[in-house]
Order: sequence, then C-alpha cells, then structure tokens
Amino acid sequence: MNVRIGPGPCSASLSTRQTTVSALTDADGAFSRWLDPGTYCVWVDALEAANAAVFGDGLWTIPPAYDAPFGYNLTLDPGDTRGDLEFGWWSAEGPAPQSPTNLRVAAAQDAFCRFGPGTFYEQTGYLLRGQTAPLLARNAVGTWDYIQEVNGSGQCWIAASLVTVNGDTGGLQVRQAPPTPTRGDTLPPTVWVDHSPNGEYEPADDEVVTFTATASDAFGVDQIEIWVRAPGQGQAQLVRTCEHATTCIYQGGPYPGREAQYFAKARDAAGNVRQSEVHTITIYHFE
Repeated sequence: MNVRIGPGPCSASLSTRQTTVSALTDADGAFSRWLDPGTYCVWVDALEAANAAVFGDGLWTIPPAYDAPFGYNLTLDPGDTRGDLEFGWWSAEGPAPQSPTNLRVAAAQDAFCRFGPGTFYEQTGYLLRGQTAPLLARNAVGTWDYIQEVNGSGQCWIAASLVTVNGDTGGLQVRQAPPTPTRGDTLPPTVWVDHSPNGEYEPADDEVVTFTATASDAFGVDQIEIWVRAPGQGQAQLVRTCEHATTCIYQGGPYPGREAQYFAKARDAAGNVRQSEVHTITIYHFE
C-alpha cells in the first residue's frame, strides 16, 4: 500500500493535496518515514493504481470515510516518533452479483448513489432523471437497490423509491450492507427558498406562485419541507415534503390579494435541521 505525506493540514479535496514524500507498507502493513519537524497530512488514495488493485470495492473504516477531510493531521516536534496512525479498509466480499434477468433501474428524478443502503452513507455518484443502470441486488427490506454505476467503474446503492424497474424483482439477490459509518456530524444543512413570479407588482391574485427550496449538506440532505402561510391563514402550513433531494418545488395559488409568508426546512441524514428565513410577499390585486 502506498501512503502519501504532504504539507498539512489536510485539505478537503484529495485532488488538491501535494505529495511531498510517500511510503510503501511492508508485508505486515507497517510503514515508516523520517520527516523534519512540522505539520503534515498523511493519507492513502484508494483509487491510485498501486492501491486500487489491493483494495477493490469498499470503504474506509479507520479513519472513517465520513471524516472530512479524510486522513491524519500530523504535527511533529524535534525528536518526536509517532506510531499511532492506522488505516482500516472494509472490502466488499466476493464478486459483484449478476443481474438474474438483465433488470435495469431508471431514475424517476435526479438521485444520489451511495456506499451503502442509507442516506448516512457517503455519496459516490448519481443517476440523472431518465438514466438507467443494471440492477444487481437489493437490501433485505427492499428499500435500496444495489446497481452498477453508469460509468461501469463499480457498484453503489440507490433508494428504491427514486427509481423504477423494468421487470420482476422476485429473483434478485439480497446483499448485506457495509458497516454503518460513525461520524460526528453536528452541522445542519444549508437551506434557502425563493418564489416566482417575483417582478414588480408580482405575484398577482390571478397567478400561480412557484416556491423553490434548495438545500445542501456535506453528508447528504435527507428531507426538505416547504411551509406557506397563505393570505387569511393564521399559521404556516406544511405544503410539500421532498425526500432524498436537494431541490423541492411547490406550486400554490392563485392567492387573494394580501400578504403571505413562506419558509423552508431541511434535515440531513444525522437528524440536524435548519430553517430558512421567513419571507413575506404581497399578493397584488388589480381592478
């Protein structure tokens, strides 16, 4: 295994890191390297050719793949010796299952593909609406599909509720999930919401209003909600819920000519929730 060492601390993206030196592990997986005092980033790139042939399909468990950025920040003082840097890799056992009847999934909407069957697993790719991919297996309860990635480079999991299947899934294999990741995600997602039409003297009381909420999160957005207090209502009402999506759209109205309010909420896979600011709009009436 090739271990990379560069000037630290570790940046968020592996592609932007500079490698000062590297070290190859021995037959027992140990490695050593003399370094000047300073701060370094120590990491392993599982996709580089020397490592990909060893690891195969899987994910990091030590340090967890969901630690961001991945790797160790190492600070050395003169005379320091460190022996506590460990890397652990979970490897998917056996070859990928074969689709029994050439089944394929088709994405009903843009959807992320993940390392495991759950939104708490890392995103590894995506299917755009209308794209198809070979269906290989499912989890035991049938809520996540295990598919071949569209570029053919590996396999991943996609929520069964976001795709359609072109045939009978009764003969599909059941695939076990990889280890549940542990992470300290305490940051809520970012969420914002807007409406249209939003020009001068818009919207009017004869127009449909479109509310669009967008959210983002380092570990994935689990749910977006849109809330609207229409003219004449005492409290805002939940009008739209979108699961496993980064964009949520609701069309309402026409509304009578008075003030209305709206906002959005987003929840990530760890249960962190954030609400957008509350927007107040005027619905215009023209005689």
